[in-house]
Amino acid sequence: MTSAAMAAHGAGPATFPLEYRQRVWTRQHGLPSNAIQSILQTRDGFLWIATRNGLARFDGLKFAIFNRQNTPAFIRDECTALAEDRDGTLWIGTRTGLLSLREGQFQRYDTRDGLWDESITALCARAGGDVWIGTMKGPVRLYRGEFTRFPPKEGVRNDADDDTLAIYEDRKRTLWISSGPGLQYWDDSTSRLHDARFSDVEASQYVKHFAEDSTGALWLRGAYLWKFGDDSWNRQPHRTDLYERNTLCVASSTSGVVWLATRSHDVVQWREGQMIFVAGGNALPDSEVSCLYEDREGNLWIGTQNAGIAQWLPRRFPAVTVRHGLAHNNVWTLNQGRDGSLWVGTEG
Repeated sequence: MTSAAMAAHGAGPATFPLEYRQRVWTRQHGLPSNAIQSILQTRDGFLWIATRNGLARFDGLKFAIFNRQNTPAFIRDECTALAEDRDGTLWIGTRTGLLSLREGQFQRYDTRDGLWDESITALCARAGGDVWIGTMKGPVRLYRGEFTRFPPKEGVRNDADDDTLAIYEDRKRTLWISSGPGLQYWDDSTSRLHDARFSDVEASQYVKHFAEDSTGALWLRGAYLWKFGDDSWNRQPHRTDLYERNTLCVASSTSGVVWLATRSHDVVQWREGQMIFVAGGNALPDSEVSCLYEDREGNLWIGTQNAGIAQWLPRRFPAVTVRHGLAHNNVWTLNQGRDGSLWVGTEG
């Protein structure tokens, strides 16, 4: 599909993939807020949603809400980030400290416990057991009960530039940390942060989302959309800016597919080396997508800034459409040939 055709999809009527059915969850269904910040499925199967008005746990039917009204560990209700460590502890970032939930008990951490700053912006629980916390004053590492703060990058002009925007551990166990000034990675052998080198310095700035595809290439959504593979950084895609400045977020699937959501209401997949248009027009409940998350059952969860969560549920019987080679999506007749082949009569 050409870039012009893809752009036309975003501006035209809704086009929704037949392989999925959509359900939208909002405050009317029990969410504490329609402003979604982060989504995570824990190992017990529950889906956790961080919102501006509290934390929600979803069991597939209803939401349980945790906030100041029923949980003393909350000082303010806004939740910003989620992570689950290797021991099954759920970590919750808020604007007034770090919370943990283990065996039904919440605990709060703040500056009195060694946390450098209480405004949490990102979380990442590593395979090695340490938890990394992004704050408005830079990254903090929690390891064996102790917090360690790392100084800002050289050349940082003010505190605002030191905001940690995202933290991600890839399959090779490399830890990536992004902030306003640029992108860094953690070296376990030296216990130091190093700058990631780009040919275009703008590429490393303001990275807010990470993903990995089936080849292990790393995708970054910053000022543009970038892909890191074979030891080189490449802006993606080369032919159009539709998925660059308009790309809101990216996320990985269990199968290695990279999902992308754009401000044009488009949902796109990077699969088998190409961009594949999935949905557009008004298929999404809101143009401002804040996060994407695919759970273990293959559901895609699309968090928005104003309209709650869209849940895309895979159909158990996949549809065959023009995307798979049909001449038209309107099918009028079917007939099986003597050799077992299926003949399909369509409108065009």
